[in-house]
Amino acid sequence: MRAVSLLVPVCLAVTLPARAEMTDDEARAQFVASNMIATFYHEFGHALVDLLDIPVLGREEDAVDALSTLLVDLLWEPGDAEILIAEVAYGYALRIAHEDALDDSVWWAEHALDEQRLAAMVCQFFGADPEARLELAVDLGMPGDMTESCIHVSGQLADSWAVFLDDLIDTRQAHGLDLLEPAADAALADLLREEIALINALFGLPVPVDVSVESCGEANAFYDPALTLIIMCTELAQWYGDAWDADDP
Repeated sequence: MRAVSLLVPVCLAVTLPARAEMTDDEARAQFVASNMIATFYHEFGHALVDLLDIPVLGREEDAVDALSTLLVDLLWEPGDAEILIAEVAYGYALRIAHEDALDDSVWWAEHALDEQRLAAMVCQFFGADPEARLELAVDLGMPGDMTESCIHVSGQLADSWAVFLDDLIDTRQAHGLDLLEPAADAALADLLREEIALINALFGLPVPVDVSVESCGEANAFYDPALTLIIMCTELAQWYGDAWDADDP
């Protein structure tokens, strides 16, 4: 049973259409947006770990991956959440397809392998609503014999994050996320502005956290604890767009 009792799902202003209802350009834009939103939630998780002094047992990257998936489940209508997770799964698939041959350094990296991150996301998302999401999870590669395990893992992750998220709701602290201007990409800034409003409507933070959309020289995103700043790189959005263009979805 989920312990995040105070978290009420918030509807997005725009309902996501299925790809069959979209033009190619619209499908591409939705794919890029979905992956940038999941990345933003991930970096927000790093900010929470820093600001709330959250003890992390294991890799912090795994913990904030779990928060990203949890926020999709909490902030989005069920059908829209399934579309977003499917788009992010496709993003992982494209990243895997573009990766170079693995060398020994990957076993020492702070992130899990993309294949593992994809599996963990699908497992957790399925476990949060197993009856409704079984078909999607199987389509995204979850073995049928993993259902009970995924339900258990999903509940554990939700309960663990609830310890801290419920406190952010209870205290209703005055601070939140703030998008810095000017932004290097207007479309990405508009997308993040909507996500920031959703998060700020639900959570209060102990200190303000700035969000910057800028060119970083690499396809990435960061949280800078010295500046309490989330940096969303325009190159990352460009990478997802280029990967889409190079593939045949």
